[in-house]
Amino acid sequence: MKQHLRFLLPFLAAFACPMQAEAPSKKILTLDMAKQAAAAAEAEANRRGSTVVIAVVDDGGHPLLLHRLDDTQVASVEVGIGKTRTAAIFRRPSREFEEQIRSGRIAALALPGATPLQGGVPIFLDGKVIGAIGVSGNTPQEDEDIAKAGAASVQAALKGVAGLPTGPANATIDLATDQGAQLVRGQWRYHDTHIVETEFRAPDEEGQPTGAPVRTYELAPHAGAAGFDDSSWSQIPPTSLEQRRGNGRLSFAWYRINLTIPQAIGDFDPAGSTIVFETSVDDYAEIWVDGELTRAFGQTGGSVVSGWNAGNRLVIARNAKPGQKIQLAVFGGNGPLSNPPTNFIFMRYAKLGFYRAEPGPLAIQPAEVNVEVTRLDPAIDAIVPHNPKIFKLAEGFQFTEGPVWSRKDGHLLFSDPNANTIYRYKPGASIAVAGELSVFRKPSGYAGSDIGEYGQPGSNGLTFDRAHPKAEGWKWIRPEIL
Repeated sequence: MKQHLRFLLPFLAAFACPMQAEAPSKKILTLDMAKQAAAAAEAEANRRGSTVVIAVVDDGGHPLLLHRLDDTQVASVEVGIGKTRTAAIFRRPSREFEEQIRSGRIAALALPGATPLQGGVPIFLDGKVIGAIGVSGNTPQEDEDIAKAGAASVQAALKGVAGLPTGPANATIDLATDQGAQLVRGQWRYHDTHIVETEFRAPDEEGQPTGAPVRTYELAPHAGAAGFDDSSWSQIPPTSLEQRRGNGRLSFAWYRINLTIPQAIGDFDPAGSTIVFETSVDDYAEIWVDGELTRAFGQTGGSVVSGWNAGNRLVIARNAKPGQKIQLAVFGGNGPLSNPPTNFIFMRYAKLGFYRAEPGPLAIQPAEVNVEVTRLDPAIDAIVPHNPKIFKLAEGFQFTEGPVWSRKDGHLLFSDPNANTIYRYKPGASIAVAGELSVFRKPSGYAGSDIGEYGQPGSNGLTFDRAHPKAEGWKWIRPEIL
């Protein structure tokens, strides 16, 4: 009996002691995400000239945020919340219930908690609903379109920047080592940055800088520009990037390096790869690449500040070519700005990651790029606004020119003459969402057997034959103003 009991006790113990269960994890819609969704929806509403209420709820339909734009009817508050809650708890657009009733299913009116009006859309992450955003105050379709812009902004941010590689790199170069800097033939340079007074204009009635002259402040030097002459700056060894620099408190600085992509990194051929630059500056950093500081709507990190002592990670080249030159300018600053610390500026790390990638360009979330207009004649003010905006829609091309816009089909056509290709770009649901890029025609120009003798065999500028019956609604855009 004792022998049987010896074997039975462990068996019974397995049932007596409950197994340690692992609590399931759940992804949620945070307040910051809700703010981003509302901001994107508000931007879309402003673009359309719409006055609306914007509501954001969690997956249980509980309110996270409510915006009522100026002059929006008060009644839209409760309607907007109802649409949003419906999209969250029923896991589908509120439009579906309006369509059911319109098609004769009156019983849908009895669904508890349902507001059967178009304008609420769920927000998804990895196929799961984590919340919803709803809009009320305009036409049903406009309400839904504005809500979609907000949802798409969050979903794009959750998926990460379009085309930003993840996972381990196929090859890396540590720019904080002598060997790494030598491999790219780079020399780090450093310079303190100062706050200086400058002249500007006060805002006019439309909020544009055309009012009375005012005095304000900016930073000098402007060392992010392409071709900036840093030859007089201090040369610093790559191994000294972690050395404390600046004068502490409210201080700013520039680090600059010019890179040349090597022929090989060990046994890795970098041709055609996507190159990612990663760094972390104590306490904040902005990264300029070849004279550009791109910033997308709602962007956190990448080329702009990611957070206090957070890292920056951004693509600096696609379809890389050995021998290609890239200029990096890293702007660093002490923070928090409102309570400057007693420490100093330094760079924790700086490295390049090379990722094998499918060849060819891709669409990105529209990213505002730098615009500086030198006004030699006041008459230019009638053509170019005082606060002009230019956005990058896609990248990875060899060369681009000749855009034409089709009002009829709602897409942009443009040439890459080096690749002998005409591309088609169709905008996303809002400025916060990447559009669709596809090949419209290839070859776009010369297709002879001796095509290899030509550097630009493809089409250049594009236009449409207005006399052609299919040309109605086409518009020519002068390349020099795009």
